[in-house]
Amino acid sequence: MTVVWHQKAEDDVAEFFLRSSDRGQLQRAVNEVDWLLAVKPEAKGKQLYAGQLASELIDMLMERVGVIPESIRQVQLGPVQAYFTYDALDCIVRILHVEMRS
Repeated sequence: MTVVWHQKAEDDVAEFFLRSSDRGQLQRAVNEVDWLLAVKPEAKGKQLYAGQLASELIDMLMERVGVIPESIRQVQLGPVQAYFTYDALDCIVRILHVEMRS
């Protein structure tokens, strides 16, 4: 699968990088997200449905992609929590949003 980051998700990672006290850990986690989701993304992380999403995340998805995906997956690696969708027919994983967690 090809992993594609939404521009705003990439911008978020850049902002986290600038504020991070451990940039190496953050870079490793971002690289790991790419690597992990490139193979069988449907088996990675946790499946979430629209009714399970926080209103802030719903608002962000509407702003970024103009639609609430029927299902979205969430995966956390180190400090990086990523929300993504995948299209098995097109072989594309789309990372729509990232957050920093401690």
